[in-house]
Amino acid sequence: MRAPTPTTCPYCLADLTREVTHRWDFYLPLEPPSQNYVGKNSGGWTERNRYKKFRTDFALLLQNKKNELKIPDAQEKRRVILTRLYAPSKHGRPRDRANIVGGAKMLVDAMVEVKLLVDDAEEWLDDYYRQLPCVESGVRIQLEVLR
Repeated sequence: MRAPTPTTCPYCLADLTREVTHRWDFYLPLEPPSQNYVGKNSGGWTERNRYKKFRTDFALLLQNKKNELKIPDAQEKRRVILTRLYAPSKHGRPRDRANIVGGAKMLVDAMVEVKLLVDDAEEWLDDYYRQLPCVESGVRIQLEVLR
């Protein structure tokens, strides 16, 4: 008797029953900051401007990549795997998960702004975060259309 086919990934809990109809994989040369850097509890002018600057910078890079790869505006749920790439030789080091996810918030918001995502609500976004050491710092984005 064969074991039943799993419906979710045992590692990341991704829904394996959803068919992927389109896939794009690209790199941006801007590393998402740590949540500690942009989300200080003081909430002052400097912290708000850090968030806005990163979101604006990501939106420009994403719009260029969207045009280059001819990625259509989102009209359906999409899966996003964001991989933070850090260069150990440039004072980079692994971050705890909360800092990766929190620091990527402005990147996800920029993806909504340029219409790579309909919204960042769970109804429209299946998101995963990881990190790897690399020669150059930045972020690898794997974007998939789910049916």
